[in-house]
Amino acid sequence: MGVLTVLYYLTIVLFPMGEIARFSLGNSVSITLNDFAIATLSVYWWIFALFHQKKLTFPFWKQILVFVCIAFFSLLVNMSNFKKEELFVASLYIFRFVAYTSILFVTAHLVKTQRKFIYFGLLFIGSSIILIGLVQYAYYQNLRNLFYLGWDDHLYRLFSSFLDPNFTGAFLVLFFIFLTTELLLGDKKQIVTNRFKKILLLLTLIALFLTHSRGALIALFIGSSVMFVLLQKTKLIALLLGTIVFVLLLLSPFFYIENVNFFRSVSTKARVLSFQEAVTIIKDHPILGVGFNTYRYTQIQYGFRKGVGALASHSDAGTDNSFLFLFATTGIVGLIAYLWLLRKIIIYSLQQSKQKEKKSKFTGILVTSSLVAMCVNSLFINALFFSFLMEWLWIIVGLLPREEKKETKDYR
Repeated sequence: MGVLTVLYYLTIVLFPMGEIARFSLGNSVSITLNDFAIATLSVYWWIFALFHQKKLTFPFWKQILVFVCIAFFSLLVNMSNFKKEELFVASLYIFRFVAYTSILFVTAHLVKTQRKFIYFGLLFIGSSIILIGLVQYAYYQNLRNLFYLGWDDHLYRLFSSFLDPNFTGAFLVLFFIFLTTELLLGDKKQIVTNRFKKILLLLTLIALFLTHSRGALIALFIGSSVMFVLLQKTKLIALLLGTIVFVLLLLSPFFYIENVNFFRSVSTKARVLSFQEAVTIIKDHPILGVGFNTYRYTQIQYGFRKGVGALASHSDAGTDNSFLFLFATTGIVGLIAYLWLLRKIIIYSLQQSKQKEKKSKFTGILVTSSLVAMCVNSLFINALFFSFLMEWLWIIVGLLPREEKKETKDYR
């Protein structure tokens, strides 16, 4: 087993630790063990690709490059508006985005020989997040003691190792789609394995409902509906809708508790205010935005947040909508570039979903429905730029079939 493979599986092992393994470096900069592993993997991958003369071609690698360049340029044109240390912190997140997108290429390189192990790794990640979440829900039902570190309390909700029920809910939606696609397209003869997956699927739904995340439920229904249509299992859409309605009715006697009320108004008002603040910033900086990931500092400048609280809070680094976040920080230019990237991935994965070959069909349906679910959830939280959701997304995108070219060059 090579170094690249070891580093890759190290990121999978560290993934379930989530935000628990998070360390503050000061100046509102924090890093998780997973971030460190991803950065190491990314650096090693590009060195490996250079010396082994590898060139992996995807239909959308250009879109990734264009977006990264625009994000960097948006920082450059706004340099005069921020302190040097603020620009440095913001630039780190561009490098983080590059590091996480590198997982796409690493997965694509390893998938030919490691496909089964990668699938097992995805099962391990999802199972671990669910197990941690259920244990947390039973014994640790709020984060009030961590409020001083910038976390919300999330009383009576499952938040697992992400320490946030909304992002945990978004992840569980993606894992539900992964498991369901596996069960409906997988080998029916693997009775024991399929029974385990069915039990895991049930636990995924239970954990998802315990997050009490409304955005996750909407994403579950829409993303799964796309999956069922592509699988030609449209009758299951009604079953899923019926399950959601039944569980909501079952939980309705507890809606008097604000945190678990699916019709809660406090968080809704806060989200609407967050949208309005983003629109205000967008109106003033429509072309290239205020600079990628300078949103925290911009909110302070506008008086939307106070300095000390904004620097400590984890939510103030972005807004509760990935597309508004993109628009505000990279302008209409960056938003169009990112939408171009999403469009290319969806078109390519849809093409694969129509293939007769089972692996292509599986990954095509998985990526298409997962990306739709992510986009829906991103209307309510900044899901597209949450590191663990990015990692999962780029892993499954890397499973898509691709062309590999090997160029010979003389480096002597």
